[in-house]
Amino acid sequence: MFGIGKKDAQGNQTRIEHRGKHVRVSRSGGASVRAQKKVGGVTLTANSKHGIRASKKIAPGTRVAFQRGRFQLLGRWSKGPFNFNLSKSGASVSAKNRRGSFNFSNPKRSSFKVAGVQFRGQKAAQFQLFYMMYRITVFFAAVALWLIAFPFVLLFDLMRLIFRRRRQVQEGEAG
Repeated sequence: MFGIGKKDAQGNQTRIEHRGKHVRVSRSGGASVRAQKKVGGVTLTANSKHGIRASKKIAPGTRVAFQRGRFQLLGRWSKGPFNFNLSKSGASVSAKNRRGSFNFSNPKRSSFKVAGVQFRGQKAAQFQLFYMMYRITVFFAAVALWLIAFPFVLLFDLMRLIFRRRRQVQEGEAG
């Protein structure tokens, strides 16, 4: 019911929360009730925590909204490993990995998830930096091992080719 034991695409514990059609209860956000209706191309959303919002999609990944008396231009786009986000607080660039995401523009908006518990903010940014340094170290260690092993593999393949050719020549002379 609360997502305990439920795994995401990477095989990690999902966020511990209950997300129903009209109700959401989470560990950190509390409870909220929501209703949504589409009226003539405009989506109206009523939320017990955030009030009423009217929004319309204007392009792929981009929408305009009006909430709490304010106009909002919102957008989310992905290109390669990077995600671009446009919100009321500005634009940001982030990268997602198995443990969450690191926001390069504003590290305090990063997230890090372990065992179903999601960290956000400065602590998540620190965990993300540590995790990325670990992954970079593993990557360079694998590259170093490959660079050390590659000449030996190449030499082994070359010697095997020479011996195979030599055997073919000897069998041709004997036959």
